Amino acid sequence: MSVETERRDLRSFQHCKKDVDLVCFTLPELCPLCQQSTSTTEMRIPPYLLPSPFCSSKKTLCSVVLRPTCGDFFRGYSRTCNLHIGVTDSQGYVYDYDEKGLHQRSIWPECLVVISNTCMDPVLWEYNVTAYLWTVRFMAGIQVQRNGMELF
Repeated sequence: MSVETERRDLRSFQHCKKDVDLVCFTLPELCPLCQQSTSTTEMRIPPYLLPSPFCSSKKTLCSVVLRPTCGDFFRGYSRTCNLHIGVTDSQGYVYDYDEKGLHQRSIWPECLVVISNTCMDPVLWEYNVTAYLWTVRFMAGIQVQRNGMELF
C-alpha cells in the first residue's frame, strides 16, 4: 500500500492539562497523561483536524525539503532518527547527497518543506540549484587530510 493511500489526518485535542496539546492519528481510548477514558470524560478541547505537514516533493517546487534518512515519518520514526535534506527543482524533483554520493531527480512521496521558494524566479532557483550541485560535486571530488583523518 502506498504512502498516499495510507495517509491519515492528524488530530489534536486537550484532555486533562490546558498547556498540553496531544496530537495523534486516531483518538486513543485512554488519555496518555492521566490514563482516564477519552470517551467518557470531558475534554478541555475536543479533537479537531490539523492540516497534514507532509507532502510529495512533486508538490513543493523550488524548496528545501526534509525526510527521515531511513523509512518515513509514519512508520518507525522517532526523534532519535537521522534526517535527510534535499532541494527540489522547478518540477519537484529532489537533488540530495549522502554517503553514497549525489542523487538527482528523485521523488520523495513524503517530506516536510523547510524553506519554500515558490515566489522565486524559476530561472534564478535553477541557477542556485546548479551552483549547489557544483559545490557538492566539488566537495565529493576532493579529500582533505588533517591529522590522518579524512574530512570530506
